[in-house]
Amino acid sequence: MRRFDAAPAWGAEVVSSNIVGYQKVNLRAGFNLVASQFLLVGGETKDIQDYVEADNTMPGLDENGSFQTTMRVWTGTGYSTYGWLNATDGTANEVPEWNSKWVLEDSSDLADVDMNVGDGYWVICSEAATATFAGEVPSTDGNPSVSVSQGFNLIANPLPADINIQNIQPSASLLGLDENGSFQTTMRVWTGTGYSTYGWLDADDGTANEVPEWNSKWVLEDSSDLANVTVGIGEGFWLISPSASGSVSFIK
Repeated sequence: MRRFDAAPAWGAEVVSSNIVGYQKVNLRAGFNLVASQFLLVGGETKDIQDYVEADNTMPGLDENGSFQTTMRVWTGTGYSTYGWLNATDGTANEVPEWNSKWVLEDSSDLADVDMNVGDGYWVICSEAATATFAGEVPSTDGNPSVSVSQGFNLIANPLPADINIQNIQPSASLLGLDENGSFQTTMRVWTGTGYSTYGWLDADDGTANEVPEWNSKWVLEDSSDLANVTVGIGEGFWLISPSASGSVSFIK
């Protein structure tokens, strides 16, 4: 379903690798939680206009002038929404330079927003489509990490490989169970129709609950077992930390 044609080493800071990769992503009709994984060739951060390149399948405006494909980018407190104009929509509306472009929600101008490696975002389609994500693959030593703010964070797997949830490791500042046994750090993974939610146990929570092998692990929402789910190449997810900021590292 997804293809990534380069696999260099990664690290905590994103730098240029001089290796060009691409993904073909099958977008389902409805909500797709996807990821920003590439740089511009030359190492700069991609803009929204550079990131999602439709294969002439993402629908643009309908007969009433409404967007059939939109992108929602999380701001930390809400969404900024952008609409897709296909290969002829701009021409039909007397702005041919807007063909195959993302525009502001009110169609007043082209969209202009950075798509950083490790960001997650929604692409919402009225029908199934295919998009090609392409660019320069970041490369550094070690394991990549993504910053997490207090509250809701829409982030993504930045690796050119699927990763098990247990290899997504929160920093020490992202807390485990509180005094009432409730999770203080959770992950929500989109299933295509809803979320599966997992809770973080920190370095002592397992021991305190007589399951020391669960220290520093993600568990099912009901705490009945360890989580075992794969976050795929180019997939986004929510990381929720109500009480603290920090980071998560992706262990290769």
